[in-house]
Amino acid sequence: MRKAIQSILCITLFVPLFSDAGNFKVNFNYLAFALPNETSYMELQFLFHGDGLTYLPTNQQTYQAIIGAELFFERNDTLIKRSYTFTGEEYQDSLQDGKNDIYNVVRIPLPEGAYRMKMLVYDKNNPASDTLSFTDDVKLDFLSEVIAFSDIMPVGFFTKATQENNFTKYGIDYMPYFSDFYPDNISLLTFMTEIYHTDTKITGDDFVIHSYISRKDEDAPFSSRYEKWEKVKTADRHIVFQSFKIDSLPSGNYRLQLEARNSDDTTLLARTSLFFQRSNQRMQYAYARMDSLSYDTLKLYLDYIYIIANEEERKFINNISPEKYKEIEDFFDFFWSRRNPENPKAAWHNYYNQVMKTNYNYSTLKNKGYRTDRGYYYLKYGKPSDVEYEHSNVNGPPYEIWTYHVTPDGQVNVFFVFYNADLTTNDFRLLHSTARGEVRNNDWKKILYIEDGIDKGEIEMIKDE
Repeated sequence: MRKAIQSILCITLFVPLFSDAGNFKVNFNYLAFALPNETSYMELQFLFHGDGLTYLPTNQQTYQAIIGAELFFERNDTLIKRSYTFTGEEYQDSLQDGKNDIYNVVRIPLPEGAYRMKMLVYDKNNPASDTLSFTDDVKLDFLSEVIAFSDIMPVGFFTKATQENNFTKYGIDYMPYFSDFYPDNISLLTFMTEIYHTDTKITGDDFVIHSYISRKDEDAPFSSRYEKWEKVKTADRHIVFQSFKIDSLPSGNYRLQLEARNSDDTTLLARTSLFFQRSNQRMQYAYARMDSLSYDTLKLYLDYIYIIANEEERKFINNISPEKYKEIEDFFDFFWSRRNPENPKAAWHNYYNQVMKTNYNYSTLKNKGYRTDRGYYYLKYGKPSDVEYEHSNVNGPPYEIWTYHVTPDGQVNVFFVFYNADLTTNDFRLLHSTARGEVRNNDWKKILYIEDGIDKGEIEMIKDE
């Protein structure tokens, strides 16, 4: 949560405002965190604009600014108050321009609950300057019964800490980013957040963090370039410190989204998000019309969707002429409108991201991932419910067995057996499946376990049909 404030006025988020009596201006962030098994706390980060402050003489014949801050947290009949004084650098000349901004941070332990927060800040060297005021409702809710995220903290820049100070966390010296606006000259979006209680609320030792950038009103990654998956160990507090390169992110309104999922990515455990705006005149993005693309790109996109197309749609894809861009565009729109009438654009981007994922996970020396058997069935049936890996099969070729508890077309408890026959290309071909209309091979167990002396009962236990 980031703000810029002025005296007794309705506040617009993230817009720098001025005191009526001068140029006193402050930006600040306020974020909720926890120390598991100890306490929750609010972290308030301040940026006072150096040239807007009053500088008075010190005993050392220099000039210095002094700022006061009063913080109030009210809950029911309880009032918690904190007072702070912040000092700036000392200067030889009080009138010189280009004075450095003043940064500071305070952390206030608070019992969990909902509070009315009020903040007053003022220039202690200038009684005529207005007191800047801000009020908001805040909630600290990191109960041990649930997995929870802290607030997301954008980072302006960071270095490895050599000596601990107020802006040190996790062995890193950081400077907060005090805006939700990222202009052209910023090419990196860096952030920190924390996840609590995964050690007691997750069965197993691992969980998955899924982070991505989406359009403001969508929940799908804007593109696979702005998406990360990371498997991590469970802990009472897990630190997330990541960056996304946004040099190619077009102008627009976005959300940075984070999800905690169980280790096989079947269950969403917790999520949080942060709004931001991007201005990037170098990347004027619009959802491309199909007729603005080269024919090679059109054919590639049609090849992507061929996997999930029905017989009628496949017939069109196979017979379309290169010059009929309008027909291809109309077909493409119809294809996704049929699958998601409310948001066909999001449906295409979701599927495109799945294609990129298969290309990353299943590509071989000869084929892109979506052209392999594993990639094909991943796109056709979705992510399997369970996967049995045996890539070190000493008695036969490496294999994987994918199980689907329920397929998109309603089949129950079907499985697919893929194996790598040549051991060199990493191309796992489909050997056998119990799904309707797919390859069946009653000798699949013999092929996977080709050596003599293997107990027949052990073979039967691999997978009973």
